[in-house]
Amino acid sequence: MLKYVNGTTSVGSHKAPIASALVVLALMFSWATSASAAPIGDLLSANRDNQAAPNHLRALSRGSSNDAKRVGSVSYKKDENDPAVWKTVHKATYPTTYATTLPPKANGVTFGRQDLDTDFSLIRVASDDLDVAEAEPEADENSKADGNSATIAAPNPITDTDYEALVNNAAGFGQGVSGGLGAELCRVTSLEDKGAGTLRNCARKGNRWIVFDVSGEISLEKVVRIANDTTIDGRGADITLTNHGLSAVRRENIIIHNLKIERINGDGVTVFEAKNIWINHVTVGPTTDGTIDITDQSQNVTVSWSHIKEQDKTMLIGNRNDKVEDAAMTVTLHHNWYDNTFERNPLVRFASVHMYNNVLSDWGEGEGGGGVKAVYGAQMLLENNVFQAGTNTEAVLNVVPGWLDVPGYINARGNSPLNGARVFSAEPDRVFEARDFYDYRLDNPTHEFMNTVKTYAGWQPASFFQSDVFAAEAGARTSGGD
Repeated sequence: MLKYVNGTTSVGSHKAPIASALVVLALMFSWATSASAAPIGDLLSANRDNQAAPNHLRALSRGSSNDAKRVGSVSYKKDENDPAVWKTVHKATYPTTYATTLPPKANGVTFGRQDLDTDFSLIRVASDDLDVAEAEPEADENSKADGNSATIAAPNPITDTDYEALVNNAAGFGQGVSGGLGAELCRVTSLEDKGAGTLRNCARKGNRWIVFDVSGEISLEKVVRIANDTTIDGRGADITLTNHGLSAVRRENIIIHNLKIERINGDGVTVFEAKNIWINHVTVGPTTDGTIDITDQSQNVTVSWSHIKEQDKTMLIGNRNDKVEDAAMTVTLHHNWYDNTFERNPLVRFASVHMYNNVLSDWGEGEGGGGVKAVYGAQMLLENNVFQAGTNTEAVLNVVPGWLDVPGYINARGNSPLNGARVFSAEPDRVFEARDFYDYRLDNPTHEFMNTVKTYAGWQPASFFQSDVFAAEAGARTSGGD
């Protein structure tokens, strides 16, 4: 990103949020040629012991049967009265494993795909999240839905208000998003996967503001690909997406707001080669891959007020050690709750990321586990976050020996480390200043603040959006704060 000054462009010597590819290449070259470091080629093919090929798909066999399964920290058991329904029966500490299997669907299709981002023989160009070339075509909008549609409720009352004022709440790098502002309303009136009145049918059109006149679960047969200039607005409804998630692949100007995305095969939300994306008040997890993965030069992305929960691999921002071009990525994360998430909270390569006023609770311990990781020249600005450690007190890392050996840069200030959490800076002068690019309000990371985030992050009922707490979110772009 270039900053305009008096009609010209300038890039600070250390604080530009997008690093020069030449600088990063020089960093990698100097590291690779040092006497004590292993060759970069060795790193690119490195694999953690329990991720060795060829087991790209692995189930957790221990404690699993036809009637009981486990994903991450959550155990499921079939309902005695309805075998198609799985109930959560136990939440435990994450095991030191990187492969999980979700419960099978009623039709017998089993979840379980996992990408291995450090074994390049198993990675496709889209990091195994979504192969764009192989993506299935969207359903014809005139195709009939299978089964019976849900009972249609009265039109969503959110549309009786100034619903488009939502765009004023976007802050950070994604604050310029407008989604479907000024566009035609598209009402979801069916919980089916495809056909008239479905989310898929609305999302494929583009230039739409989507609202829901129904509540319930939408079990997706495949990923929903969102078209440009779209808002998916879940206010006033209670919508849970299951089986497959949402994707913004080579798309621009998208808002995803107030949804639950759970028990997903693959990513909850894939952001790939995309620009101007805002994900807000989303509850996501568990999934078999990432909750929200942001890769391949995606720019101007904000994830805010979201509850990311019960997850192994949480959030990638940059998915390969050799994608120097990902230095173009710009992401803001604020007021999110990372709740019992084992690793990648987030894992950042090359990108410029501003992470402020988040709450991270009880990240994982063991191989791969941990809090925030900024590596391979990533610039991470950490401000006023709460790090609530469990058994693992390493809240921040800028290098992972034997796996991610090229360091990133961290500027950590104003954070609240609890239970012995260890937070540090690493060459902070190399990290960009967010206020050079946008204004934002910082909250003081007190216990009261932590409880507020834990209460209001993620999906919220209709009453919340009439509350003072939501009204206060409209000031997120203002400077100052505590």
